[in-house]
Amino acid sequence: MKLYDISVPVGPGMLHYGRQPERTMVESMANGDPGDVSRWLIGSHTGTHLDAPAHFHQGGETIENIPIDVFVGPAQVLDLTGVEGSEVTADNLLAAGLDRLAVDLDLGAAWTEGSESMALSPATVDLGNLLKASAAVSLSHVRRGVFSPELSQVMSVAPQIEAGALELNLHDAGALDIVVAQYARAHNQSREAARAAIIDTIKASGEQIAAANPDGAAAIEAVTRFVETPGQTLVVKLAPRAKAPLLQLLQALKTDPSTALAQFKIEASTGL
Repeated sequence: MKLYDISVPVGPGMLHYGRQPERTMVESMANGDPGDVSRWLIGSHTGTHLDAPAHFHQGGETIENIPIDVFVGPAQVLDLTGVEGSEVTADNLLAAGLDRLAVDLDLGAAWTEGSESMALSPATVDLGNLLKASAAVSLSHVRRGVFSPELSQVMSVAPQIEAGALELNLHDAGALDIVVAQYARAHNQSREAARAAIIDTIKASGEQIAAANPDGAAAIEAVTRFVETPGQTLVVKLAPRAKAPLLQLLQALKTDPSTALAQFKIEASTGL
């Protein structure tokens, strides 16, 4: 196996955040010292570095507790030197050629032919130990034809599939603090003001959902609490009020999410 070092060189003018790195000579052979010795004054956000969860999240993992093997693996190097300003956007990353996202994904699925039911449980995603998400989804009227290699047969039975209960769990381990910090920098605000602005946006976006679904207001309140207090777990449960054909539901989510969510009873809660 061939390994590549993708860290940037250390030297004057290197990439940094905050104060410019400074290098001074404390011993010099030219001055009669036995060797050349230099001293660097740099911040921890200089050159190639990792923002450990503890940087943004009180009680998060510190750098010495992160296994070294996390830093070895497939990688993609992007040239962002042409980006103007201090904020790198998703469009910048895509334009530079980003084609992968590092996540840990675990998906379990079980189909029962007798009851024509299917369960996806658990489907879990771990984003760099910063955010952990798991979801359990149930479907009914899932016939054998949906697994056919023939597209025509799949399409003939797919409209009969109905959405069942869904449960989503989100555990924040530092991701929200990072989002808030980036928002604060982008809008030249304090972190407190940035978090308040994000919460206001959530509430404004949730007004339409709350108007269409009597359970919506409580759900928005739970999401708000989740953002207000880092390190919490958000649990959202959806149960269909009546038959909910899956394909129609997916189409409604694209065109009118509030109407789609109105078809479900919603329960949401937060906790540490």
